[in-house]
Amino acid sequence: IGYVNEKTSGGSYGGMIAAVGNTSQEQKDVIVFLMGTKTPFVTNQVYTNHKTAAPALMCDLLDFTGRDNKGERFLSLHENLAALKNLTADVRAGFTMISDDQLKGTFSGTVYNEDYSVKRKITEGEFFVKTIN
Repeated sequence: IGYVNEKTSGGSYGGMIAAVGNTSQEQKDVIVFLMGTKTPFVTNQVYTNHKTAAPALMCDLLDFTGRDNKGERFLSLHENLAALKNLTADVRAGFTMISDDQLKGTFSGTVYNEDYSVKRKITEGEFFVKTIN
């Protein structure tokens, strides 16, 4: 499930996507995206959690967290926090479809376990979720 382009009281736009890979495994294979930017989210735009060259756009917030298929937690870090810990911030996400009832897109980036001792790279991730109002 998810939503995008929820306008906040401060005038920014927020979004959230939560997806479960296998619903028969509790607390496993789950990912949650949190997103925030000053302009509405659109299709065919690359969003990042780090400074990058155009046409990609750095979001005020673009991070994901979840559990892998073994139930181990993972999380990405925004550039400002990653720099303090000497870690990588390279999350990229984009929407291929934004409609009233569905969101579809891709994502990639580096994630860490809870104590930042294990680093993993997610490549070619995809999401396809129903929207909530």
